[in-house]
Amino acid sequence: MSRLEDINGKESSKRMWASRFLSLGFFMVIFFMIIWGVLVVFTDKKIALPDKLMEMWIWLMGFGTSILLGTIFEKPKV
Repeated sequence: MSRLEDINGKESSKRMWASRFLSLGFFMVIFFMIIWGVLVVFTDKKIALPDKLMEMWIWLMGFGTSILLGTIFEKPKV
């Protein structure tokens, strides 16, 4: 059983989208940490992330997590 399959063994679109949102959120964190690290090491400048970016990341991760939580309560179709 794949991690994207639902309880009936079919590919779950909810899990696919949740995986995309969470992967994008994790990519954003890694990307901005690398950029921040390079800037601190090579230019000795400290940058602050914009508030809107942090708010967007929180919404993205929350939405992906809530979609994933919605798949927990699936019941098999008889």
